[in-house]
Amino acid sequence: MPEAHVNPLRLRTLYVMKILMEYSDENHLLSSNEIVKRLKEYGVKAERKSIYTDIAILKQFGMDISTEPNVGYYLNHRFFELAELKLLVDAVQSSKFITESSSEKLIKKLETLTSKMNGHQLQRQVYIRNRLKSGNTSIFYNVDKIHTAISKNEKVTFHYCEWTVKKELQVKKDGALYTVSPWALTWDDENYYLVGCMHTADPSGRFCGRKWPRSGASGRVY
Repeated sequence: MPEAHVNPLRLRTLYVMKILMEYSDENHLLSSNEIVKRLKEYGVKAERKSIYTDIAILKQFGMDISTEPNVGYYLNHRFFELAELKLLVDAVQSSKFITESSSEKLIKKLETLTSKMNGHQLQRQVYIRNRLKSGNTSIFYNVDKIHTAISKNEKVTFHYCEWTVKKELQVKKDGALYTVSPWALTWDDENYYLVGCMHTADPSGRFCGRKWPRSGASGRVY
């Protein structure tokens, strides 16, 4: 079914919300004329009086928009404070298990949670001595699969691997598959560890509760 054409004027209030989210903060107020100018970039024509109506609608909708008479408007409350976002960026940049490219993507996403002006402050570098970034790009997906298996009470299978001196991931035990009932993921010394019950022919179950390094797992959930 073809999508119906929507007149840009009907989207005006949504565009005003987008403009306030991207271009305003307590240090960068937007006047009605500036909002009108920004709307033109989206192909929307508006007058100052219509901006007053849009602001009133957004306030009634629940947006915390502050007004300074004869100056302008700005979005006062966001899900994250700038200081909180800086802390998250520092954590991402200093984490050794997050690859360089993944760090950049995550920080770009964090920038969308504040204004574009404040977003530039998130482009910061945290230098930590003797810290190397991981090259394992599958870390996010493996962690997510394990969390999903834990919540659904499912088993996971994986190859147990280790890094060689040449920085190559090598499968151990001739590529044997391990099957585990996962209980939890723990975090120790900046590494993930999987805690669970190893399924083995040994009736004593002596492998139960053994920690398996997450950095060496390439598993699938079933």
